[in-house]
Amino acid sequence: MIENGKNIKNVIAIGNEKEISDDLLNVNYWGKFYTNAKQPLITPTYDGSNQAVHPDVLYVENGWNGYKYIMGLTPYPQGNDDYENPQILVSNDGINFNYLEVMKNPLDVPEDVKSGGHYSDINICLVGDTLEVYFRYNPAAKGGKKADNSTNMVYVMKSKNGINWSEKELVLTTNTFDKKYDYVSPIIIYDEGLYKIWFSNYSSDLYYTETKDWKSFEKVQVCKFKDKPANFHLWHHDLIKTDLGYEIVINGYEDSNSAKQNLYYTSSPDGVNFSPMKNILNVSDKEGSFDNGTLYKASLVRIKNKYSLYYSARSKTNQWRIGLAEEKSRN
Repeated sequence: MIENGKNIKNVIAIGNEKEISDDLLNVNYWGKFYTNAKQPLITPTYDGSNQAVHPDVLYVENGWNGYKYIMGLTPYPQGNDDYENPQILVSNDGINFNYLEVMKNPLDVPEDVKSGGHYSDINICLVGDTLEVYFRYNPAAKGGKKADNSTNMVYVMKSKNGINWSEKELVLTTNTFDKKYDYVSPIIIYDEGLYKIWFSNYSSDLYYTETKDWKSFEKVQVCKFKDKPANFHLWHHDLIKTDLGYEIVINGYEDSNSAKQNLYYTSSPDGVNFSPMKNILNVSDKEGSFDNGTLYKASLVRIKNKYSLYYSARSKTNQWRIGLAEEKSRN
């Protein structure tokens, strides 16, 4: 069983950076410091439901087009993936989000949506002053209105101002690598001239690769989680690079009940070898709360030494919303 952790320890300051003094994979340094949000955030969606999942939030210290927070999300009213199209919201306080100027529509809608094709799993990153929005695509399957989950692709669209966008470009396909991958919940960060990429399959594994140009890729590696229970299944995830290394938040479950998932945290010095996962937030036990059904994809934001945890969740009435978890005191 994955237990709650302890406070951050064994960190030594060296100049303006920090170094883990012990073997990171053996240090139990993260605790459960969050409580469930009392109310969901208001996240305007183009379909009018305000129901959404897959939050990916960036904090831009100097601002991007006048805003310090950028949120990527996908509407998901009552779990209807017809509306699961990439959308961008902005904010200056990390709480009140709204459309950016004319961006009241999704960036794109698949042509085969009426036949079952759909987008999902948005990821955003900044490369200089250009916002890059990545999203996953499953085309319609033959016969009946459903998606072909055996065919998975990732597209990107780019913009400097959030108003004028490039045409979507295909960056990952079922034929990109020798082995077939599903690209579930892709994470893309741009760091040191490289696109660093993580994704999972319809399984309990997380994979890592990197590229300079989306044409040639490094060998895909399977990420390792120290002491991960054999029955633990990870599903969606988000990652940030900080002075502690690569910090990741995961939604997953420890048994066969995938309908009820919780949130977990871990960190890695290299993005491949991770310390033991620690449970940081659970499904609410309060009747009527927006997150009493399951927790879903979350996004971690760090400003100096304070963390904000944005997370999506489903209520028992099948409403999908996004909340901002409250950080507990570490004293």
